[in-house]
Amino acid sequence: MASHGNASALTPGTLENRIWEKSWATLETRQAGPLQTTGLHQENGSAGYDFAPDSLLAAKTPPIRSNADLIQEIATRSENAIDGTGRFAGTEKHSYAKTLLDKYQGIYGNRGLQTETTWLNNAPATYGTKGAPRIDVWDSNLNWAYDYKFTIRPPALTPAQTQKIMTHGPPNLGGVTEINP
Repeated sequence: MASHGNASALTPGTLENRIWEKSWATLETRQAGPLQTTGLHQENGSAGYDFAPDSLLAAKTPPIRSNADLIQEIATRSENAIDGTGRFAGTEKHSYAKTLLDKYQGIYGNRGLQTETTWLNNAPATYGTKGAPRIDVWDSNLNWAYDYKFTIRPPALTPAQTQKIMTHGPPNLGGVTEINP
C-alpha cells in the first residue's frame, strides 16, 4: 500500500487496516508508513484498532502508572480514535476502550481490571439480564468500579446509576468513579 501522509497515531481509518509498531513516544502527528492488516475487529465489526508507535500497546515495557491513570488514558485515546457524538459513537468508544484495555493486560500482565462486567444482586450476571448494571471497568484488586462517560457535558453519572451499581455490583464495592476523556 502507498503511504497515507501525515496521520495521528490513533486516527480512525479503514476497519481492518492498522499499523502495529513499537514505541512509547507521545501522541503526535507523524509521517505514516504503509498500513499493515492486523485483522483485529471489535465484536460488532464497526471499528479497527491502531497499534501505531504512539499506541498504548506498542511498547515492550509500559510506564509505571496507577490503574486509574491507565483507565483515564484509555478513555482519552478512545475518544480521540472514534469520531462523533451520540449513542452509536459512545458504544463504539466503549468497545474500543474494552479492546484496548484487554489487549494491554494481555501484553503486560493482568492488573485485575475486568471490562464490561454485568452484575445483579452482588453476583456476576449474563449480559442483558433485566435490571443488571454493566460496569465498564471493575478493578478487582481495589474493588472499585469505573464508568466511562463519553459526553460533551460531564459529569453524566447520575446518583441513581451510581446507586444501582453499588447495590447490584460486586459485594462491598468501594465506589464508582466516572471517567471522562
